[in-house]
Amino acid sequence: MKLKSIQLKPFAGILDKKVEFYPGLTVILGPNEAGKSTLLNALKSVLFTEVELTKVRFDKLMKEYMPVKGGDTIR
Repeated sequence: MKLKSIQLKPFAGILDKKVEFYPGLTVILGPNEAGKSTLLNALKSVLFTEVELTKVRFDKLMKEYMPVKGGDTIR
């Protein structure tokens, strides 16, 4: 499998961001609080979350990854 891109809309502290991946090695660089770990969490969520979630599991994911109203966000 090759990932070409991921669209975060919204996910955790990122409101709307598209990240492109190119052939070869991809390195994620950025200052503190730039969203590097959030991007990795999004990839983990997409690749390893089961397709059919129970309501409890869905609610847990929503609580964990949806932006906090009035919280800091990355645009």
